[in-house]
Amino acid sequence: MNRGSSALSVCVALIGAASFVVLLSQNVCAAELSRRWQGLYSYPDASNRAPVAFELNVTSVRGDSFNGRTTEPATFGDQPCSHLYANVSGQVTGDKIEFTKTYDGTCGQSHSVFYRGTLSGGFRRMEGTWSISNNWGGRFTAEAK
Repeated sequence: MNRGSSALSVCVALIGAASFVVLLSQNVCAAELSRRWQGLYSYPDASNRAPVAFELNVTSVRGDSFNGRTTEPATFGDQPCSHLYANVSGQVTGDKIEFTKTYDGTCGQSHSVFYRGTLSGGFRRMEGTWSISNNWGGRFTAEAK
């Protein structure tokens, strides 16, 4: 069996024949995102703020859409706490990925951050940019673990 049909079989087994997306440019499906990711986001150079490590757990995939949750150290906010948590909702189109991270209120944070990037390495790496209300943003990378 060739790699393309093998990837299709895995996709169908993971998310059902009724709703699947085969991403032909990578010969894999969006279900490949269902894993733990270790990432780093950085601020604009002029901000003089250190990059922040985060973990993204993709918990569900339906077609080309996915949901998950992030955890990161609390590096901003007025209330003392050790970590910030956010819900993630996104979509994959070919090798492009877009998702919105919305903080869940921990430490008083409930704003959303928009991420846009590219998947590579057989869906094991993502990189791109993040922005808040298109007024401020930086870069991010993440590796599948």
